[in-house]
Amino acid sequence: MINKKYLLLILIFQFACIMDIEENNTISMIKNFHAEYDQNSNKLFLQLITDIDNQLIEFVEVKMNKNDNQFTEIIFSLNDNGESGDLIPSNGTFSLVHSFDELLSFGNYELDAMVQSFSGEKNS
Repeated sequence: MINKKYLLLILIFQFACIMDIEENNTISMIKNFHAEYDQNSNKLFLQLITDIDNQLIEFVEVKMNKNDNQFTEIIFSLNDNGESGDLIPSNGTFSLVHSFDELLSFGNYELDAMVQSFSGEKNS
């Protein structure tokens, strides 16, 4: 004879999983992001690879933050036109080489990459 507790557990598990699963229809526009700072040349190299057609992208930006006594925030606009660090135009790889006037101070920096399409969809 099946114990009533086991029967009740089987019924709970059977009917507890009848919830519809929502699908996430957002498209990830960022495939890969790379940042490299060369302290000797005082240059920052940023590269972002996208998964969508370049004609759909309005802009690609990287925001650099450093939380210290003097809040530092710099926004970089990356390009895919074969200039300023980008080697091959219109290949979905957005790049930038930025030279700083002064050495970056030591500390922790946070980089946030963002892609915005012409439809207003943002992905970071």
